[in-house]
Amino acid sequence: KITATMREFKYRRGEDSEALRSKIQDALRGVYPGVSISVEKDIVGPPAGYPINIEVEGTNYDDLIVTAERMRNFINDKDIPGIEELKIDVNRGKPAMQVMIDREKAGELGIAAGQVGNQLRRSLFGEKAGVYKEEGDDYDINVRFSEAIRYNTSALFNQNIIFRNSKGILVEIPLSTMVSQRNTSGFSAIKHRDAKRVVTVYSGMEPGYTDPGAIVAQIQEEMADFDIPDGIKFDYTGEIEERTKQLNFLIGAFFSGLGLIMLILVFQFNSISKPTIIMIAIFLSFIGVFGNLLFTGEPFVIMMTMMG
Repeated sequence: KITATMREFKYRRGEDSEALRSKIQDALRGVYPGVSISVEKDIVGPPAGYPINIEVEGTNYDDLIVTAERMRNFINDKDIPGIEELKIDVNRGKPAMQVMIDREKAGELGIAAGQVGNQLRRSLFGEKAGVYKEEGDDYDINVRFSEAIRYNTSALFNQNIIFRNSKGILVEIPLSTMVSQRNTSGFSAIKHRDAKRVVTVYSGMEPGYTDPGAIVAQIQEEMADFDIPDGIKFDYTGEIEERTKQLNFLIGAFFSGLGLIMLILVFQFNSISKPTIIMIAIFLSFIGVFGNLLFTGEPFVIMMTMMG
């Protein structure tokens, strides 16, 4: 992650930060094949997710990725204004090495599969061997293969596992006698939500667009014609989901507060008519505020507006 801080606006010669961000994004697009680069504005406050965020849920991960790619291409073909660049949060072309253990042979030699895994893990990532103390501070000492041979498959799989067998004899057995490996490609990550596998299609908004709700509404309208395979479903989450949660919470808190105020006023005035008039005045002011915002087309933050 690289973080850049903009200079004060008066020193930018009128350059808008969103326009600069867009220029950087365009300049980096396609420069490094196979690398996903995202240039985003730093979010202040609780995380809300991307403005456009579609989660595809299912059980078969390959089907999820295929569906997500089809969905991305489908939406891109519609040329919906405001969408910056649709991306998928999983890279299935990530290089990987698959290690297969001959369990029958390992059992004959008295070696468990866990021992093989631990040996390889120690070689690559290290294992704590002690503690070094200096001026009252403790530093862990980790031992692993040197950088020159750490990713050398010959050195990794020809190393010996040293252990005592059931007779107490110290034995050294090369890993290659019970292990084989092959190069393959795998997923960069397997993400879950509510115990279900999820692939996310997401995007930021282009400069000049401030209302993700309008963009998502257009996407929902176009997605009515999208063919979803059986066993797969999708949902609109991210900033839209957080905004809906905030709105529902504030509406509930608002009406609960009004009910409590109404109850107190009824006991205070010993009447229903006067508190009712006061409540009507509150609703009229509410209509005036939101009516003005809708009439002028000004964007507003749900949390701050409702609190105000």
